[in-house]
Amino acid sequence: MQFIAIEIRRTETMRFVPIGEMSEIAATGRSLVTTNPERAKIILGVLNACPPDEARRLILADRLIFEAYSAPGRHDAASIIANEMRRKLPESDGVMYQSTKKAIALNIAMRPSSFLSKCQVIAGLAADVCKIGGVAKCQIEGVEPILAVDRQGLFVWSGTKQAHTQIPAFPTPANHDHISAP
Repeated sequence: MQFIAIEIRRTETMRFVPIGEMSEIAATGRSLVTTNPERAKIILGVLNACPPDEARRLILADRLIFEAYSAPGRHDAASIIANEMRRKLPESDGVMYQSTKKAIALNIAMRPSSFLSKCQVIAGLAADVCKIGGVAKCQIEGVEPILAVDRQGLFVWSGTKQAHTQIPAFPTPANHDHISAP
């Protein structure tokens, strides 16, 4: 497993396609992406401006894409959809969709080039095993911290593994000569 924490650089803006947004707003009147009720009103206005059959098809297609994206163990379908969205919407930085495991969480599949140009890795680790302990903490075994990200976007690992830890991530060293510059 690899756990990477990234941060969007303060000078950058990112655009994500929200998968499942139209179908959620049509069903509940609420947005998955924001708590701002005006967003839901705008999407409802767009759907209401469409002929009813077309609006139903849009809502159904959005729901089917969301279900394909969020289905446990179906990363092959999500990969195909993400690739098609990258191809057809080159101005977007990726897609986002609601987590099926945690109701308030959003999952993001980011375009690799956007990750390299607009974000920085702030922490990362690789682990052999992650078990949920009795106090709902993730117990991670075989932990190897990330040292840097090279200019091709590949992770540079430390090569040293710890036997056991409950620390979720290790900060990357500042000013490492392999970390890619913006």
